[in-house]
Amino acid sequence: LYWLMTYEPALPPPPPKIEHFRIGEMFQKEAGGQWTVRVEWDTKNGETITLDPEPGKVDGTGKHTYTITEKLVLMLKVKNASGEAAHEMTLEPSKSQ
Repeated sequence: LYWLMTYEPALPPPPPKIEHFRIGEMFQKEAGGQWTVRVEWDTKNGETITLDPEPGKVDGTGKHTYTITEKLVLMLKVKNASGEAAHEMTLEPSKSQ
């Protein structure tokens, strides 16, 4: 009796993808020139998803609210064994009212 064992290497996962990374809502608070901005994202095939400078590690789909008084640059990164996808967004308070 003989057993024949074969090994097939696992296929790499599909590459990570950012479906969207956008401003969901932006409005000015009454005092101090502060703006509240809600950012939304949706990613596919990610093992590790980060939104920097904060909140850091996030789920593949989500939203986060920022209060800004000056320019803020965000970076969304999605990684897996096949590579990385990244998108940068700059939030800047409007000077007009």
